[in-house]
Amino acid sequence: MSLKLQASDIPKDLSGKVAIVTGAKSGLGYQTTYLLARAGCTVYLAGRGEAALKDTIIRLTTEYAELSSDHLHALECDLSSTATAVASARSFPSDRLDILIANAGIALQNDTETSPEGWEKHFQTNHLGHFAFITELLPKIESTAETYGSARVVVVASEAHKFISGIDFEAIRKPVVPGLQGLVGCMKRYAQSKLANIMFAQELDRRLKAKGQEKVFVAAIDPGQFILPLGAIATNLGGTGEQLGYPEFIGKAVRSFGRLTMFSDREGAMTQTLVATAPQVVEQKLSGQYFTPSLTWLGRWDYSKPDELKPHASDVAVQKKLWDVSQAAINDALKAAGMSLQNAS
Repeated sequence: MSLKLQASDIPKDLSGKVAIVTGAKSGLGYQTTYLLARAGCTVYLAGRGEAALKDTIIRLTTEYAELSSDHLHALECDLSSTATAVASARSFPSDRLDILIANAGIALQNDTETSPEGWEKHFQTNHLGHFAFITELLPKIESTAETYGSARVVVVASEAHKFISGIDFEAIRKPVVPGLQGLVGCMKRYAQSKLANIMFAQELDRRLKAKGQEKVFVAAIDPGQFILPLGAIATNLGGTGEQLGYPEFIGKAVRSFGRLTMFSDREGAMTQTLVATAPQVVEQKLSGQYFTPSLTWLGRWDYSKPDELKPHASDVAVQKKLWDVSQAAINDALKAAGMSLQNAS
């Protein structure tokens, strides 16, 4: 595993390609959108609030004069409910989809309520919403791969998955205990959702290969950011500190300090953008891999590379169980909403 993906490996011309980036209004998603769009890729910014998404497009084209609004489109996408995630995917207007980057996420949400369908909110938004969104779009992704040679799905996970030993299938139906006493449990739920991201990517890759589909490349990545108890440093994953009992200004101060000492948003966006675009991923058939950043001695992003997973993240039996639980959750949600079921992949 000697591959080193560097900034220069992002193609300068992505004209004609179509991408979706979830969580594109800020942070890593915002910078990923810029990196794709500056190369001519058509990017759908997926997130909640059409007006806010359109404002983001205005900000992008104002901040970066080389971008054209003709290549940037808003896609209403609510991952906090399984049914709305499917509805979002069904509203995607293009028949072509070369790149899907599942970037959106929440962290450190000490919430006493579950999602509308009864799932713990980290699990719902970070895993289940993306599972529903991606699997609903798979026919378009596969069709694109067959027509244009390849397509890619990149799921943003985290090294936080190493802090737990597996998926607690009972805990994913329960809310987190509120307040400071729930901090440890809250961090575990976040780590569990990131482990689920990796397992989903691995199982999706295995299922695609099993049916002879080798033109769709799936990977999970760690962006290299860090999560602190007062909220995400630079990923804007939510959590200001107030929900943990701290004043909001303390959380903001920690974020500001983190931006000086840790990755910038642009650096954090590099791994997912490289895995989504670099030709080496297809040339070396690196589907099913987990990619992480390598740092300079000053702690800055240097390059991105394939990395080894811990045994618990590669547990095929748990990956299959997670898939079955997730697919059943989607079917239940769609039935309750009176929506047509997905075609199982």
